[in-house]
Amino acid sequence: TQMYPAFVREAESEKQSDVLLAFRYALQAEEVHAGHYREALKSLNAGQDMSNRTIWICPVCGDIFLGNPPDKCPICGVFKKVFREIS
Repeated sequence: TQMYPAFVREAESEKQSDVLLAFRYALQAEEVHAGHYREALKSLNAGQDMSNRTIWICPVCGDIFLGNPPDKCPICGVFKKVFREIS
């Protein structure tokens, strides 16, 4: 909530478009990751297991999908065929 927004602002001020894109992807992916952590903690506290779901990662932006991935990454737009399954 603090680090990546600051990085984005710095890249914007320095007009570093490639760095800006990388930080924007990272910021959005980390927001998704935080949601997965909250979900995992909730499941753990309820005595439930999340290990039965397939995990997919977008190799471009780092977005993570549990279960069936979407046809395109909602962060960077790449197609599902490039996602990597994590085992």
